[in-house]
This record gives sequence, C-alpha cells and structure tokens, in this order.
Amino acid sequence: TSVTSAMPTRDDNMTDVTSATKLNLGGAVESGPKDDVVPRNRPRSVEGERGSQGKVSAKIKEAMEKGRKFYSIEFFPPHTVEGARGLMNRMDRLANLQPKPDFMDVTWTLDSGKRTMEMLVAAKALCALDVQMHLACTGITQAMAADLLSEAVDAGVRSILALRGDAAPGQQTWVPTPGGFKNAGELVSFIRQQHGDFFSIAVAGHPAGHTDSASREEELRYLKAKVDAGADYIVTQIFFKASEYTDYVSACRAAGITCPIVPGVLVFPPSLPQLQTVCHHCNVALPADLLSSLQAAQDDGEKIRTLGLSYMTDLARSVLASGAPGLYLYSLNLEKSVKELVKAIDLSASLSS
Repeated sequence: TSVTSAMPTRDDNMTDVTSATKLNLGGAVESGPKDDVVPRNRPRSVEGERGSQGKVSAKIKEAMEKGRKFYSIEFFPPHTVEGARGLMNRMDRLANLQPKPDFMDVTWTLDSGKRTMEMLVAAKALCALDVQMHLACTGITQAMAADLLSEAVDAGVRSILALRGDAAPGQQTWVPTPGGFKNAGELVSFIRQQHGDFFSIAVAGHPAGHTDSASREEELRYLKAKVDAGADYIVTQIFFKASEYTDYVSACRAAGITCPIVPGVLVFPPSLPQLQTVCHHCNVALPADLLSSLQAAQDDGEKIRTLGLSYMTDLARSVLASGAPGLYLYSLNLEKSVKELVKAIDLSASLSS
C-alpha cells in the first residue's frame, strides 16, 4: 500500500541501531493515457536525450563513485489547477535547498496520469533537476504502458519507479489487469524490451515485509526477480528503526541483490491519526516508544511535528552513518517539514562533501 495514497492520495505497493561496522548498503492521465500519444512499439533507438543525461541511476552512480551522499524528494500531484500551481512553487523552493536534491519524484495512478506528467515536465524545466515518474501495474494494459512510456520519452522523462501498485478502487486485493502485468518484475522486463537502456528503473523494497508475501524469503525472491529483469536500484518502504534497514540490506546482499538500496524516510504529518493511516496502508508498525510520545502530545500538531522531526533526523543520520548511499524523502507535499528535516540532518555538511 502506498504512502501517499494514505495522505489521502505511493506505492509495489510501496504497499510506499546502526551497526558499528558499515554494511555494503550502496551496492556494486486523468482517465488514462492521452488519445494523441505517439505510436506504440517505439524502437530502442529513440529521439531525444542520449547517454545518461537525465537518468537518476546515473546520478546515483556518480554520487557513490565520488563518495557523496544524495537525497531526493517525492511528491504527489494535487487534484486541482490551483493546487498544482501551489505545489510547483513549493517544488521550486525546495529545489533550491543547499545542497540541492539530486532528483524529484512524482507519484502516478490512472487517475493522476495526466497531472503527473504535467508536473514532471514543469519540474524538469522550472527546477532544472532530474525527475522520476512512478508507473504502476494497477489498471493498465501493456498497450497503455507502451503509450505512457512513449509520452515519457517525448517529455524527456528518463527515470521510472516501476511498481505493482495498490488494489484498484473498491477492491480489497490486488488483481492483474487483463492484458497487463502480473507483477512489477513483468513491467520492468517490458520497459527494457521496449526501450533498452533509455530509462533508469527503480523498484520497491519492503524492510517490514510485503503485505502479499508469506515470508522475507519470498519477498526477496520477487525483489531479486525485479532487479534481474533490469532494475537499477531499490527504494525502500518507510521504516522507523535503523536496524530494520541494515538488516534488510544484509538479507538482500545474502540473496544476491547487489544494486544500491536507498532508504525511504518519511516526513511526519502534523497529526497522529494521519501518521497511523500512513503506517496502516504501508503495513508498518509504529515503535511503542514513539507511539507513546506522540499520544502524549495529543492533538498538538506542532508538538507532533517536532517529535517526528527529532525521531526521523536520528533515523536518517543512523542509516547514512551505516553506509546508506543517500535518502529518499516521502514529503507528503509538506514543504516546511522537508526543509526542517534537511536542515536538521545537516545535509549541507554531510552530503555535499
């Protein structure tokens, strides 16, 4: 279950205590696609940007080779034109933080498809940053996916977060769309078959376990299949203990998964019920000590924000110290809280070296 779907509107479902010894954490449409999309089955040699320009995977590789930590910010598209304008202003301001985020990510669903693409194009032009688009299997056929990928190519969007997605509206469980994809691994394979290495591809990882996996071993088999199909790196679902991340990375490495694993860090909403909704949708439990502190704050939104800021600052510092290559911030579109978290982690000192 997705993070942003709970607020109120992420995803593979991003269903979405540090060891003294550093681990190898980095690793070696409104209602659908537009009618006037370019033809399907675009050949691998496409017009537009060449090489690695605009690819998030290349940006991550470059940062890791230089020993520089990085961070990114995820947003979800508003439902109104006024909301979109407001979010673009926020994105522009956040793009000018020091150090700057390495890329921005916008979530996608069938309902938000057109708005997502518009936000990505605008962010790419206005913020002068690389951008990444979510693409979920929910509700789309392979033909629709081909059209959406062609739109991304024409828009200069070269990075995809490939996800299975949440259950369709009104359904309790996820089911494949006829003519579509059974899982995110099939979507990754399809993207590579259609476009070769044009796109950077990320996939989701679940430190707390995937809701539809019977065991950690099963979840890791699916994750390795996604990586073997062509994924470049992994973004994790939210978690609240650094050990959950480091243990997860160790398990991935033992399973033969060698690509970078980027920890997903939640920006706290100013409400315990909102936070609990996010956690419920993501199948992630709040630690007892954190829950007790938040409950003591009652309905004091500012106090909850402050507690969350302190907790997530310590978490982010711990995973970075353990060897995480960077951070993926689930912003929930909360500009002030993102700014405070970036400042508190002291990214200007630790990530710009």
